[in-house]
Amino acid sequence: MAKRGLPLLLCITLLPLGGCIADIADDGWQPRRPLGKDYATFRPPVEPGATTQPAEADEPAGAITLRQALTLAMLRSPDLASVAWGVRIAEAEQLQAGAVPKPELETEVEGFGGTGEKAGTDSAEASVKLSQLVELGNKRRKRVALAAAERKLAGWDYETARVAVLTEVATRFIDVLAIQEKVDLARENLALVTQTQAAVAKRVDAGKVRPSESTSADVAVAMSDIQLKRTTRQLLAARAALAATWGSATPRFESVTGQLRDMQPVPPLVKLAELLDQGADLARWDQELTRLRAAVDLAKADGVPNLTVGAGYKYLGESSDQAFIVSLGIPLPLFDRNQGGISKARFAVAKAKFDRSAAAVKAHAALAQAYQQLAATHGEAAALRDVVLPGAKTAFDTSLRLFEQGKTTYLTVLDAQKTLTEARGQYLDSLSAYHRGVAEIEGMIGQRLPSAADGDHAHAKPDDEK
Repeated sequence: MAKRGLPLLLCITLLPLGGCIADIADDGWQPRRPLGKDYATFRPPVEPGATTQPAEADEPAGAITLRQALTLAMLRSPDLASVAWGVRIAEAEQLQAGAVPKPELETEVEGFGGTGEKAGTDSAEASVKLSQLVELGNKRRKRVALAAAERKLAGWDYETARVAVLTEVATRFIDVLAIQEKVDLARENLALVTQTQAAVAKRVDAGKVRPSESTSADVAVAMSDIQLKRTTRQLLAARAALAATWGSATPRFESVTGQLRDMQPVPPLVKLAELLDQGADLARWDQELTRLRAAVDLAKADGVPNLTVGAGYKYLGESSDQAFIVSLGIPLPLFDRNQGGISKARFAVAKAKFDRSAAAVKAHAALAQAYQQLAATHGEAAALRDVVLPGAKTAFDTSLRLFEQGKTTYLTVLDAQKTLTEARGQYLDSLSAYHRGVAEIEGMIGQRLPSAADGDHAHAKPDDEK
């Protein structure tokens, strides 16, 4: 009966080792917001190792659309890939949280190598013991629950980063598109001043105006040429910034295609405010509170002492007798019951509730500010397009014609030309600001503005070329 005792005791000791943890589960991703939902994204493999990007992520040459730029960034963005690996890390931490403590094997030999009866090894006593820490208070389950909440929070961080990359790509795409238009405008302005320069030269040759006016026209041509070169350099920088969103140091594309002049009616602010909670920045707060409550549960469990059980075998050298060893140990929670850790975890929950309210207030304030800016740029662009530009173009054409007929001065032509140039530049700036504002608000609400205006919240259309 005694010989069967050791296997029985070992089985009891090793019982906590049951329920082995499985492999990493690929379930750390949160549901996507409607914005860019249909774009494929890079996800790290469950097993660490070398990873290659999909072939379709290769950057095209020539002209690219917004859809192509977004596709590239979703698959190749180094920032988004970094956050994606963070999800894998959180999944691995959850896996580790489910592991039971390591058993401890202890061997001891005593009563030998001394003097007298203890000389030699005949009187030696040897023991072998296997001990196991048994966690009480459901610590393992609560530790896994906390890790699972942190894994889901990492998924929200990824979704926040995904929407942020979409917004950044759209914004930088708009910058390139707007500067391309400015380059074209600079060429048109150079053509205008060159046309005026020719008219002035003709009038000077005819002796109808002073030669100094020809000098002024030459200066205007030189300044327009400088502006063209400056804008061209700005375009190169904007292209590089766009390519950087998908990890390319040197852009292969030459231009972007889109409709900068397309504008849609701005939806009412109240409709956009209703969608603000869909944004990942606010939606993640529910998961943050879940994580903190799980931390409270674990802190309470940590106040419960653990049990250490052990079983082993002992050999008595003097008598050659054998015996079993059974041990049981538990800390006495006389002084430390993790009171401070429990209070800290509870305070963190209380703080998070206020942080969540503060984040919501700031988000609504930011939305209101962005909305007013969007409405202002929309109205400004419309007024410039419908009123200012046609009037400025008519005034310039009229003044140039009258100058050629000798009915007005070159100064009048110069003023009309300056007004037209500034109006065109201001129009492009307003269009750029409008589209940047659209991208910013779409990032806040997690979907496109046309869908928000139509009230189609759950089935927003994928991003198209603008």
